[in-house]
Amino acid sequence: MSQPDEVILALDIGGTWTRAAAITVDAEVLGSVTAPTRSDVDGSAVLEAILGLLTSVAAHVSRPVRGVGVSTTGPVDPSTGVLFRPPNTGPGLEGLRLGEQLSDALSLPVVVHPDGVLVELVTNVAGGSQPTLRIRLLG
Repeated sequence: MSQPDEVILALDIGGTWTRAAAITVDAEVLGSVTAPTRSDVDGSAVLEAILGLLTSVAAHVSRPVRGVGVSTTGPVDPSTGVLFRPPNTGPGLEGLRLGEQLSDALSLPVVVHPDGVLVELVTNVAGGSQPTLRIRLLG
């Protein structure tokens, strides 16, 4: 169970932008960074860029980090965090073992899901028909 002073690192990989944020368990955004999605490079360069965003946002937070939640376009195997070729991000993400590689690099638990699944989950948890701030905070 999360402690009140812990934060989650959130990562949203889109076709144009990749965004990272540090968020409290109460959905308060403590910091965020945005960079163009690197679809023109191989998987190791994509991973390096993503790690740069996450470590940058984490460096500005003085609270313990509980884990990382990743939202990505296109198909992903949520049990392994392996990305299939997303339709709008280019070949650099295809086959990337994002969950495992981020977890190893950051020594944190990582969960990876398609963005559409996460929007539906948060909408249902919030009990409304519209996504809440918890989804929009990175967009």
